[in-house]
Amino acid sequence: QSFPNFDQRSTRLSRQAAMLYVILFFDPNILLNDEGLMREIVDKFFNDNWVIAAYMGMTVDLSVDWMRFPAAKAALDNVLQAANVRR
Repeated sequence: QSFPNFDQRSTRLSRQAAMLYVILFFDPNILLNDEGLMREIVDKFFNDNWVIAAYMGMTVDLSVDWMRFPAAKAALDNVLQAANVRR
């Protein structure tokens, strides 16, 4: 078995996901309008990790924080479906 194990994917990407969360606010057009790009971002970085540690113990619940951004909300709603959450 090779490192890193696929089961540890969300742990490996957690730091990058936290940085990406901050960086996306520098171009809110992506969060608001770019559904395709947001779908790719959510599928890769936030597929099974919706509460992230952003900085110094501050946690962010993306299902709450991205409610005001249509493209981000649509992408996140796709992975927050009950069938996906149960997996």
